[in-house]
Amino acid sequence: MAALWMKSEAGATRLGKGKLAMTIHKDWFGVDIKKRAARIRSHPLGHILKEGLSNSLDAGATAVSMVCTPADGKRRDGDGLRAFEFTCTDDGRGCDDPEILRRVGSTTSDLHAETRGRFGQGLIDLIAVSESAEIRTLGHRIVFDKDGCRITAVRNRVNGLALTLTLRHGGEGFGELDDYFDRVILPEGVALTFSGREIGRRVPKRLVAGVKLTTVLYDPTKDCVRRCQRPTTVEIHPQHDGSPMIHELGIPVDAAPWKLPYDINVLQKTPLDTDRNMLPDRYKDKLVSDLVGPMSDAYIEYMDEHGGAPAEIKDDRGNAASLSDDAKRKLVAT
Repeated sequence: MAALWMKSEAGATRLGKGKLAMTIHKDWFGVDIKKRAARIRSHPLGHILKEGLSNSLDAGATAVSMVCTPADGKRRDGDGLRAFEFTCTDDGRGCDDPEILRRVGSTTSDLHAETRGRFGQGLIDLIAVSESAEIRTLGHRIVFDKDGCRITAVRNRVNGLALTLTLRHGGEGFGELDDYFDRVILPEGVALTFSGREIGRRVPKRLVAGVKLTTVLYDPTKDCVRRCQRPTTVEIHPQHDGSPMIHELGIPVDAAPWKLPYDINVLQKTPLDTDRNMLPDRYKDKLVSDLVGPMSDAYIEYMDEHGGAPAEIKDDRGNAASLSDDAKRKLVAT
């Protein structure tokens, strides 16, 4: 079946005069799915499944339901990969052109700093690690299986988008899925359930407005991707568990390089790497540097509790200089 995915065959067969229209493609996408899947499977399950949530949030969904369970009756395949059933349903805008869902770069989410998507790759990456998948959205049903891709018009329209797939993965991170999605910072007014359990809304301790950070946008007038500095709001949340994390519009993406017990939620697109799980060190250092001053009281509490200064203050004169006067006095005394 993997060999069938690899080859992209142009054209499609259209059927259905006097019936519901159907389009049949011999391939799934116009990319090398086998190589793409090998890269994606190197990540834990949570990192892969979050693409379904990101897609729903970018579509304006206010209710999202996700379920991931081991597939009953399916053994490991020849590569030792386990089978998992995954569903993601939402009440978002859906998609009225199903061909868009087959093409990398055909979405508009990369035009806006307040969206998470990047050239429509997230949903394709999720389906790429699957042996079969189905999408129902508005007036269409799209099926991906061993025979290719079939797009069918349906009489009973559905609201939003419903994704159902059987994916293959080594299983790394399956036991931590509940914890992973507990870390998600949902926009106000959005309800998320994961495997039947409602994910609680995390309330920020503080908002820091006007933080000027790098974002990445597609410029259609110049047909290029450009990095630009853009002011945004950063939410400071009490740390969930483990180490502090940086979130991009609510989705955890990378470790935060500070000692304070707070997660950082940047409310715009960040300059993530190709795999969307790592930020440049320079970006992270700049982010923390811009937050040191507004978080001076938290640094005072840290120094009181630990009897010393955290590395991001002690080893950086610029950061130390940006502390409030009270925090500077505490730093000198420490």
